[in-house]
Amino acid sequence: MIIGAEHFYTFLKGGRITLGKSSPTLVESVFGWLLSGKSSYETISHPPLCHISTLESLDRNIEKFWRIEEVDTRILSPTEQCCEDFYKRSVSRESTGRYVVKYPKKEGFSRMIGDSYCNALQRLESLERKLDRNEELKERYYAIMREFINLGHMREVSPDQEEPAIVCYLPHHPVVKESSTTTKVRGVFDASAKTSSGNSLNDALLVGPVIQDEL
Repeated sequence: MIIGAEHFYTFLKGGRITLGKSSPTLVESVFGWLLSGKSSYETISHPPLCHISTLESLDRNIEKFWRIEEVDTRILSPTEQCCEDFYKRSVSRESTGRYVVKYPKKEGFSRMIGDSYCNALQRLESLERKLDRNEELKERYYAIMREFINLGHMREVSPDQEEPAIVCYLPHHPVVKESSTTTKVRGVFDASAKTSSGNSLNDALLVGPVIQDEL
């Protein structure tokens, strides 16, 4: 175990035993007695040994070790299982190596998604007014939009194009982080924006299980 110097002395107690010249010193701590210092082996007929004191039995420590290492056997909720099954059915991989998966829509998705155009348009107009007051930010954000188009992540929709039966407009805005060494400005799409039904796109999609280990 590695302990930072700022915490080390908080673990020490008042007990201290000096074994003599050229001998180690015993210091009492919350973990037991700590042994430190040098030792002379000239008069010792047997090899030196290191003894470690512990507050718990060996059986208990081994039991804790195996509990930490045991395989995760979490039981998924019906919603998590449905999302997991959908992922297995729909995931695919392109020739470039990129994985592609469809949106895991909840049952009744079409009813949950209401009108999102008006809210998205209002936020877009507000964003444009903000960018007009900051030419540098405007140019940076426009460069991000152009990159989306060049990469094929976004395309222009003509006004006379027929709108799909179900469509969700996502508001977006720039996030500035000057301390970043790579991307100081990035575009963020707000999938939590509510539509006229009171639901957002996130609300209408299934949420899978947490795959990271618990701390």
